[in-house]
Amino acid sequence: LALWAVCLFLSTTQAASVTGVYNVRDFGAASGGEALCTQAIQDAVDQCAKDGGGTVLFPPGTWLTGTVYLESRVTIRLENGCTVLGSKEKGHYGRPRMPLGRTGETFSNWAIFAGRNLEHIAICGQGIIDGQGANFKYKEGARPKNLYFENCRDVLIEGVRLRSAGSWMQHYRNCERLRVRD
Repeated sequence: LALWAVCLFLSTTQAASVTGVYNVRDFGAASGGEALCTQAIQDAVDQCAKDGGGTVLFPPGTWLTGTVYLESRVTIRLENGCTVLGSKEKGHYGRPRMPLGRTGETFSNWAIFAGRNLEHIAICGQGIIDGQGANFKYKEGARPKNLYFENCRDVLIEGVRLRSAGSWMQHYRNCERLRVRD
């Protein structure tokens, strides 16, 4: 029994070191829905990806953001009581981004969470993504979606609630092995 417990401890410790948890709060994000947290959230995603992947954790609270670009092998986890709130400001969306470790053209999209040419990504948990779409009722020009993924493989969207996007709630273009579950 003692040997089994040691093996279990070692296996869970090893797994935790391979795929870490990156709390957005540790990167400077402040809950409350007043302070824009886009850069802090992006820093958490980027560090997670640089370390080989893992989970970017949103604890309970309201987190205000513009566009956050995901990277391969990153899971976004929204805990119960968490709301990711899309900014009401047009200028907080769609800034061009060069994916980490890659060269070529930049990518830009008007969405709260966006990605292109990614593998093994997920957005899961019991939280809410609210795009505050009432602020984007105009007909001309880009309006933000809650989620946008293009040419991605092995995508899981599970448990989260999507509300009030400025445009389509989510858009998945040319994605392989896409699973969306309540």
